[in-house]
Amino acid sequence: MWAWTTNRNASETLTSLDRCCCGCIPIRIGTVVFSSFLLFGFVQTFVDHISNSEFDDLPTTLLWLIVNLLFICFLILAIAGAVMKLPNVLLPVLTIVLIYVFWLSMVIVTFAVELRFQLLFDVLAAVNVITWKDARRHKREGSTS
Repeated sequence: MWAWTTNRNASETLTSLDRCCCGCIPIRIGTVVFSSFLLFGFVQTFVDHISNSEFDDLPTTLLWLIVNLLFICFLILAIAGAVMKLPNVLLPVLTIVLIYVFWLSMVIVTFAVELRFQLLFDVLAAVNVITWKDARRHKREGSTS
């Protein structure tokens, strides 16, 4: 059990009941609220990056992929800490995880659909169904029609 006291006052005991599984990060409602704001910031930035990029900026895309994977690892640690130490915090943490997984899957689906439509426009331009100018216009506008 993670418990220690200071020399000044024995009532300043910090126990494992307010710590996550690694013993050093406190899990409180404020932590959950802060992580939810952080989560939506990451998701929003990632969505903006994917929707505004031309899919050729590989280092930035890899950086955001690494950041999101690290965030998933921290969420797993938060779930493990909530299960072991604070079951009443488990529901907000699981809600954040479900929202994060939903939005990340929407980003992946959006990326796949946009890439597929761009490939479709390139193929149509290659077989002279539409002109290359139209294909570039669709790519520039992000239009799928």
